[in-house]
Amino acid sequence: MTLCRRALAFTGNNVDNARAVLIADQEDEKEEADRLARAEERAIREHEASMKSIRVDANFDPTQISTTGSDGAKFKSGQDTPSKHIRKEDVIFYANSSTLESLVLDSPVPVLLDVYADWCGPCKKLTPILEEITLKAGGLFRLVKLNVDEERTISQALEVTALPTLFTIRDGHIQTSFQGFPPNEDFVKHFMMGLVGAGPAYPIPSTEEKHKLDNLTTKLMKLVGAASFSFSQREILQRRIDERLDEMIMTAKNGDFMDIEEAMRILRSLLSNIIQYPYDVKYRKINLENRIIASKLAIYPPAIAILRSIGFNKDTQDSKHLLLGNGTKKYINLTALTIARDSIDKWIDRHRRDIAAAERKRADDALRSKLAAEDTHVFESKTKEMNSVIETVAEANVTNIQIRLEGKKKIYSFKVSIEDPLTSILNYSPLIDMDTTNVTITCTGKKLTVKSGDAPTMQKSFRELKLYPNVVLVIKVGDLSKSNTSQLKERAEQRRTLKKGEHTMQSIGIYAKDDGAKGELIDGGGGVWYEHDVSDDDEGDRKKS
Repeated sequence: MTLCRRALAFTGNNVDNARAVLIADQEDEKEEADRLARAEERAIREHEASMKSIRVDANFDPTQISTTGSDGAKFKSGQDTPSKHIRKEDVIFYANSSTLESLVLDSPVPVLLDVYADWCGPCKKLTPILEEITLKAGGLFRLVKLNVDEERTISQALEVTALPTLFTIRDGHIQTSFQGFPPNEDFVKHFMMGLVGAGPAYPIPSTEEKHKLDNLTTKLMKLVGAASFSFSQREILQRRIDERLDEMIMTAKNGDFMDIEEAMRILRSLLSNIIQYPYDVKYRKINLENRIIASKLAIYPPAIAILRSIGFNKDTQDSKHLLLGNGTKKYINLTALTIARDSIDKWIDRHRRDIAAAERKRADDALRSKLAAEDTHVFESKTKEMNSVIETVAEANVTNIQIRLEGKKKIYSFKVSIEDPLTSILNYSPLIDMDTTNVTITCTGKKLTVKSGDAPTMQKSFRELKLYPNVVLVIKVGDLSKSNTSQLKERAEQRRTLKKGEHTMQSIGIYAKDDGAKGELIDGGGGVWYEHDVSDDDEGDRKKS
C-alpha cells in the first residue's frame, strides 16, 4: 500500500504510469536478488576450491589412538574398544532446542557438536569425515549436528561466528572449540584424541579461552534447560513453591517473620551455590545435621518440601544428607533451581514490610531483655545509690555548727535541723549551766551578731538566718569587757618589768672608721668596739626623759 501511494504521488496520480513504476521496481529487485545469489555461489565455489582436501586414513581408528604429543607425552585411549557393529542412527543425531539437553548435556558419552548450515560448502565437505570417524569409534562418542538456520537462538548463545564450528563436550561441559575447516589430518587426530580423553583438549585453550568456554557452558545450560522445561511444568512448580512458602508463614512462632526470612535466605544461598557452580558436586549435598541448617532450616517441613520439589532426595548411603540427582551425573538442569530461587526472592520482596516489623520487634525485645538483665545485675548498686541520695537529701536539711566560747580555744561541733530556732543553741550542753540571759552570738562568715535579748531574731530558724549548711559561731556569755581590760593591763605591766643591774652592749661594724665616734678599732679596722651602761631602773629613765 505504501509503495502504491508513493508511485501515485510520483506519477501525479496517473494509475497506468504508477503501475508501470511498480512493475519496474519489482523487476529491479528480482534482478538484484539474482545477482547477489550468483555472487554468493561464486564465492562459495572459490572458497571450496582453495581448501585443502583432507583424507582420513582408512586405518585411523579413534578407539586405538596412540601417538606422541608436541610435549613428548604419550596419549592412548584408556577406554575399552566398543563394538564395531553399530548403526549410524545410534551415534549420529540431529538436535534441536528440545532434544539438545538429552543428546548433548546429559549424554553418557563425550559429544562432538557440529554447528553447520545446509548452504555451507566446508560443512558439506567436513560432514562425511566426521561421520566416518564417529562410526569407526563404535559408540565411544556421539556426533550431534545442529542446523544454525533452524536454531539461531542456540547458535547465538554459543557465539558462533563462522561455519562449521565444532565443540567437544564432556559431562555437559564444553572442553574446546574450533571454527572453520581443519587445516590437516594431524589436527583432526589430535582434536578427536582430546574428545575421547586420550589427550588434552585440542586445540589447547588459553586461560582466557577457558573462562569464555565456561561462560558458554553456563549460557547453554540455562537456555537448553529452560527450553526443555515446558510452560505448564514451570507454572506447576511455581505454584507448589508458593504454597510451601505460605505454609512457612503459618508455622512461624508468634508470626515472627525474622526466623522464616532467615531460613529462606539460607535456602536461597544453597540454591545459588549450585547455580553458580553447577559442576561442583559438593554443593548438591545438604547435611541436615549441620548446626545452622538443623536449627534454622530443617525445623520447617515446608522448606524441606521445597527442596524435594526441585529434585532433592535422601541420600541412599547416608540418611543425614539430601542429594540433588543421583550423585554421579555431572550435568543437572538448573531451571527448577532458578525458579525456586526467583520465587523466594519474590516472597521476600512481597513480605519486606512484615520482615522489617518483625526485625524491629526482635530488636525491641532484645533491648528489653538487656535492660532487664542490667537491672538485675545492678540492683544492689542502684539501691545503694538511692540510699545515698536519700542521705544526701537528709543532710541538706541539717546544719553543721561549730561553737567556740569567747576567750576559749576549744571548739564544739553538733548538728541541728535548719528549721530549728536560733534559741536551740542555748540548750546545748556547754551552755546549759551558764547565764544564758545575757549571751551574744556572732557569726563572722554571715556578718551576724545577735543578743539573747533580741527575741524576734532568736526565734528565727537557721534557714531564715541562712545559717546552713556549715556555720561557725562565737558565743559570748555575760559582760567580759572589764575582765578583759584588767587582763590586758596585767600583761602590759609584765612586759615592762625588767631585771635590775647593768650590762654591756657591744656592736661591730656600726660606725665607720673615720667618723670621729668614740670607739676602738677592732679586728684591724672596719668596725669598732664600744661600751655603755644600760640601766634597768624605769624611774631613772623617766627622770632623764
